[in-house]
Amino acid sequence: MVAENKAALKQRFTVKWNARWRRVNYDLHNVGDFYLHVLIFLLAVTGLVWTFIWWTNGIYRLLGNDPATVFPSYDLPVVTTTLAPAPVDKVLADLRTKRPTWLMINLSLPVVEVD
Repeated sequence: MVAENKAALKQRFTVKWNARWRRVNYDLHNVGDFYLHVLIFLLAVTGLVWTFIWWTNGIYRLLGNDPATVFPSYDLPVVTTTLAPAPVDKVLADLRTKRPTWLMINLSLPVVEVD
C-alpha cells in the first residue's frame, strides 16, 4: 500500500496520542510493528555476520572494505614444550589400567576456595 501524500505517510508512521483508545491501540500496533521490523532486520544482519563467513565478506565488500585487510590471518604459534600430566590424569590412567572393563568412571573433586 503506497501513501498518496505526505500526510498519509505521516499518519502511517506516527501515533496519534490524543485520539480514542481504539485508534491509539491501532496506531501502536501498526507503527510499533514497522519499527520492530527495522530492529529485527538489524538483528538478522548482525547474526548472519557472526555466523557465516561468506555473509561477513559480502557485507564488508558492500560497505567498501576488503575482508582480507579487516580480518588479517595470523599463523598459530607452535607449542614446543610439553605439559606435565595433571595428578587427575594420572589417577584416571591408573583406574583405566586396573579396571579395563569399567565403562564409566565418576571422579568427584573437592571444592577448594581461593582467598
